[in-house]
Amino acid sequence: MKMEFSERLQEALKLRGWSQTDLANALSITPQAVQKWLNGGYPRMNRLKAIAEKIDVSEEWLITGVGSPFRDRKMRQEMEKELNEIISELSDLNISSLLYSARRLNKR
Repeated sequence: MKMEFSERLQEALKLRGWSQTDLANALSITPQAVQKWLNGGYPRMNRLKAIAEKIDVSEEWLITGVGSPFRDRKMRQEMEKELNEIISELSDLNISSLLYSARRLNKR
């Protein structure tokens, strides 16, 4: 199922670790404008480029959902490294739980 723009924006904010207020501040707009987008509104095209740049995601992915959200491989590599560090510290039971959750997420 293809994600809507609002879902991609929310996912991008989560990847970046930002709140809607963080994005609003970065774009010099009100948090209400960001909330409107998260509730299904759609920004103007010139604003989309700025959003993608500020939260460091692919503009194509943000607009269309095609491709990877990662603008470059560096962010993905950093996230994979952090995930591997976390996994190395988990117990066997927690690794099994994580694997179960990952498989469920991958089916979506």
